[in-house]
Amino acid sequence: MSSTLPDSDLPRAQPMPGDLAMWFFIFAELLVFGIFFLAYAFARANDPALFTAGQQTIDQTAGAINTMLLITSSYAVAQAVSAIKRDALAHCLRWLGLAIGL
Repeated sequence: MSSTLPDSDLPRAQPMPGDLAMWFFIFAELLVFGIFFLAYAFARANDPALFTAGQQTIDQTAGAINTMLLITSSYAVAQAVSAIKRDALAHCLRWLGLAIGL
């Protein structure tokens, strides 16, 4: 008695979406981000007084405005992608215009 399934009953592995070069690029970006993050942590650990003084000079209003602009522009790009999937080119262009304008 055999307990193996015929090959036709096995689920097929799905190919990875996207080009292999794009995945290498994404991995490289993650690696660079990680290196910068570690460098920041190292610098902060070695000179905490400098970072404490820097925090006192940051304008929180400007930071809040920049954050809201980034969130709003990201939302506009997501809406543009949604519009182009619905074949609504005019809406897509308006959302992209808003994102670029921000």
